[in-house]
Amino acid sequence: MLDKATVLSALFTIIDDAMKRSAMTQQALKRPGLAPHLSDSEVITLTLYQELIGEPREDHFFRLHQNSLRSFFPGLNERSRYNRHKRDLWAVILAVRTSLQLMLHALEREENAAKPGVELLDSFSHHLQRLRLRLICETVNAQEQLHLSKHYARSTWGLMTRIAAKITAHSGGMVLNSFLGRPVLQ
Repeated sequence: MLDKATVLSALFTIIDDAMKRSAMTQQALKRPGLAPHLSDSEVITLTLYQELIGEPREDHFFRLHQNSLRSFFPGLNERSRYNRHKRDLWAVILAVRTSLQLMLHALEREENAAKPGVELLDSFSHHLQRLRLRLICETVNAQEQLHLSKHYARSTWGLMTRIAAKITAHSGGMVLNSFLGRPVLQ
């Protein structure tokens, strides 16, 4: 089990780097007015962290973790402002997911280059590759780690944000595990 500081620090670094590398994301985030108390990267980090720890209700997450999260995110303010900011970022959350998927593919290529035997077996039979992917999908779906059925959204906008957060958190967890040398689906 990883400690909160490790998870939040690594997750923030991964997300912030992914957002800064994407010119399209940077352009989409330009808006007039004062900068918010929490950066967009911080809001997305908190959003994904909520999903990774399995807290399906935003109000519970905020109430239970607000005080301990302030040491990591001093700009964390009231729940309603945080939730509005989060919903405004639903499309950016999906863009971050795309960046995370690209990172996973790059990491997988590096790993496979170091293991030519695995690469040979994967290329040997298309059926083995399809079976491997099917087993991964079935395992992830069977675990119901991110509680897709429990979203507690009250609006379409909220539902889209929660689903975007859940699937992005899954990708973020995989990247985090990969960087930390752990099994990707742990």
